[in-house]
Amino acid sequence: MPETSASVSCDAVIIGAGIVGSLTAWNLSRMGFKVAVVESQDPASGATGACNGGLSYTGKPSALLEPALESLSIYKSLEKALNFDLECDQKRGLVLLAEREEDVPPMLEMVAEYKKMGLKSEFVPGSRIRDLVPVESDLLGGVTSHDGLEGLVNPFRVVYGCLKRTIEDGGRLYTKTQVTAVELQGGSVSGVVCEGEGPATIRSPLVVDCSGVAAGNLERPFGLHFPIAPCKGIVLVTEETSLRLHKNIMTRSLFSDSAGGIASTGNTANTALYREYSVALEQTANSNILIGSSRDFSDPQSGWRVDAEVVKAIARNARRYVSGLKNLNIIRTFTGLRPYTPDGLPVIGETGIPGLLVASGLGGYGITLGPWVARVISDMASGGRVRWGNPVVERAVSPLRFH
Repeated sequence: MPETSASVSCDAVIIGAGIVGSLTAWNLSRMGFKVAVVESQDPASGATGACNGGLSYTGKPSALLEPALESLSIYKSLEKALNFDLECDQKRGLVLLAEREEDVPPMLEMVAEYKKMGLKSEFVPGSRIRDLVPVESDLLGGVTSHDGLEGLVNPFRVVYGCLKRTIEDGGRLYTKTQVTAVELQGGSVSGVVCEGEGPATIRSPLVVDCSGVAAGNLERPFGLHFPIAPCKGIVLVTEETSLRLHKNIMTRSLFSDSAGGIASTGNTANTALYREYSVALEQTANSNILIGSSRDFSDPQSGWRVDAEVVKAIARNARRYVSGLKNLNIIRTFTGLRPYTPDGLPVIGETGIPGLLVASGLGGYGITLGPWVARVISDMASGGRVRWGNPVVERAVSPLRFH
């Protein structure tokens, strides 16, 4: 059947132009696939464009530690491969702060595990923390790394770089276009139905759902269920400053909450949700400081609306650790919906329907894990050996684990 303005064909449809979708599109395009990326809004308009852009393995759940390390290794050569400036700095490392006495034992265990893997991680006592970062609070200590893996990247640059290369390779990008259905023929994927500014139908034997919080909606008619919940997070941006954060600063609660999935966040009432906030501070290439973080499962219908009380709470919490922040102006706040699952692990892989793959549910791990996820999905799409790392990872993130 010939192509028309209402119907096009390709080798692979990627739903969602966030970091995972864009990286997957680029991976497939350089493998020779004719790719169509379909985005309901604009590139990086979801969770990817509403985060700090931190890169880390510290604090990741054990099932995701090896994938995080693989992904961070890919980042080291990604700028060169794309020939595109990603504002990637993996020399910074981070400091994960111990806020309470009960934080220390698991952090010591974490460091011991990392050292067994050959990573350059150590627990630094509170007396030495200020030698690393300009914190003011009396702290019990923290975990720090210095192995050239952890740091910061500009997620917008990653998305734009990948899409630029995909289009140069003959791929297509359709924005303001919503995929409303996946079509099957003989039990296998045959294409998608769309509405919006793009084509009405796209014929393809492969569809990869990278739609973030919307993942699962297209699969539901086929009896598939992915319990992905939207979690709203808010990030503050300061003016450019001479204050220097030579490492990313985070508190352990940032990772313990994320690793615990939906169940640990107290999402049944605002009072439970707003009880405490995690701290995540990172400095951009332009010397702005990104300040987070909050998690809000209580009102997904509020969408992109920024809650002034949450903004104040994030700022107050951050000032407890770095008093120099109190002299800075906040020039911007932004929010996004991040896809979380009950067990805190992503949904990546085959759905049981030939030609339909999914990559979502990454919560707060999407920027770090993006290159690894894209590689796994591309391995599946090409029929090659899937580089999971180990079978534990494959089982842990399987979309079918909820069935």
